[in-house]
Amino acid sequence: MSCFKSYVMLQENKEIISRFIDMCNDDLDIKRPCNVTFVDAPEDDMTTGCFNKMTRDIRVLSGKRALVDILRSLAHELVHAKQHEEDRLDDYSGADGSPIENEANALAGVIMRKFQKHNRDIYDQ
Repeated sequence: MSCFKSYVMLQENKEIISRFIDMCNDDLDIKRPCNVTFVDAPEDDMTTGCFNKMTRDIRVLSGKRALVDILRSLAHELVHAKQHEEDRLDDYSGADGSPIENEANALAGVIMRKFQKHNRDIYDQ
């Protein structure tokens, strides 16, 4: 998927993405919404997403990915935003297998299952 195709796919699904963010913010009881940016290629040391606890910015990799995968990464990073609000993040929170990272993975899966029940079209993108 080229950068243009990624951009078009995101624009075509803007409403779904907005509803998804709203649901995540509500379900996770996030007090201060984050700024979300989609990028076509990984920046710095990010994998499929990253949360900056200083700025509360979330960046999600969108290039060459299906919508459902993008949303799951977004949910994972929003869980980190909630963990930050609860003052549970430290310099080692993002380590593979850490309790904080495992919680973000698990809750992102739960969020995706809930959202997909009423939004089956996310698998078509």
